[in-house]
Amino acid sequence: MTYKNLLSFFSLTIYFFFSGYLLQAQNVKVETTSLKIVNNKLVIDYNFVKSKKTQRFDVWVEVTKSTGEKINAQSFSGDIGDNLEGGENKQISWDYNKDGIVLNDEINVEVFANITVLGPGMGKAILLSAVFPGLGLSKLDPGKPYWLMGVVGYGLIGASVVMNKNAVQNYNDYLIEEHPNESEDFYNRSEQNDNISKICAYSAIGVWAVNLVWTAVNAKNSTSKVTGSLNNKQKVFFYGGLDPKTKSAGFTLKYRF
Repeated sequence: MTYKNLLSFFSLTIYFFFSGYLLQAQNVKVETTSLKIVNNKLVIDYNFVKSKKTQRFDVWVEVTKSTGEKINAQSFSGDIGDNLEGGENKQISWDYNKDGIVLNDEINVEVFANITVLGPGMGKAILLSAVFPGLGLSKLDPGKPYWLMGVVGYGLIGASVVMNKNAVQNYNDYLIEEHPNESEDFYNRSEQNDNISKICAYSAIGVWAVNLVWTAVNAKNSTSKVTGSLNNKQKVFFYGGLDPKTKSAGFTLKYRF
């Protein structure tokens, strides 16, 4: 195998190795799964899609009229506020009666969240990845085999050292060999070993470089805003009425998608 073919092989190996992980990297999303009225309260069920238990979120709700006017909704309880864990089956209750809000109109309800904590800080994550490629990423995004990058990186370093020693040994044999054919064979082996050693060394440098950049990007993105809803076209209708048994006002909720 020639020098150029070896270089192409290692380059393609590293490209597909890292591109496979990059395709798996997805942003956390907030998904509102249902809205319902229970005991004169609006109950909002939602999930953090593709979140990790190590992540923490600041969550709030915005309620607006069909005109875009924001409703002053304050009386929320449940999975809302600061420093909430990720995961699914989250629920928020809104006591609209306590807020003195009369609902008899089309409204929009949306859950928002900011990621506030996600593993170690950028400096620590980069330091860990510098020592062992993938370690910082594993702290930022647990559960994925980022440690394989470290195995590949140190494996390339080991291969480079071994091939370099072979190159030196073959070159020394070339110097002391008196037979022309044997001498040329030792020299060619030395050149080939040296080329492979360099390819492995450059590939290892590439693993470290890509790993550090990837770690820095993930650490920076960990503080980005995430938002979502069940459907962007979702509308909620409240119809006012009087319960003949309790003589109290009530509401009927309907969806339109």
